[in-house]
Amino acid sequence: MLVFPAMALAEIGCAQPASSDSGLAPDIVAAAQHPKGFPSFCSIPAIPTDVRDAGAWKTAVVDTRVAGARLQRQTDPSTWTLDGTDAFAADARREAAAPPPMTPASEGDAEAFTQQLKARATPPPRPR
Repeated sequence: MLVFPAMALAEIGCAQPASSDSGLAPDIVAAAQHPKGFPSFCSIPAIPTDVRDAGAWKTAVVDTRVAGARLQRQTDPSTWTLDGTDAFAADARREAAAPPPMTPASEGDAEAFTQQLKARATPPPRPR
């Protein structure tokens, strides 16, 4: 049965001291036998100085909202269309270079290609 440390400490109770044969880890027993003091008000950390104030936060939020509204206006459906795609395609076809014409392979080309493949497929010589 697994016993969690908090449950084990609750079973021991505050009035009973923890013993080393209770089955708890030694550091838990030591912490229960020697409790530490409570923190004081002096241990509260200082207020950070590198945090922006409320006015700076408001400015950043307003700037973000203005940028979002500007982007929304720039990308509204009425700001661009897909008209004129035929003219665009025709211009692209005129500017594109035609591929070279396909020619049938000759016997010599096929034989050279076959020899290259066989040379690549030959296993390397065995080490001695």
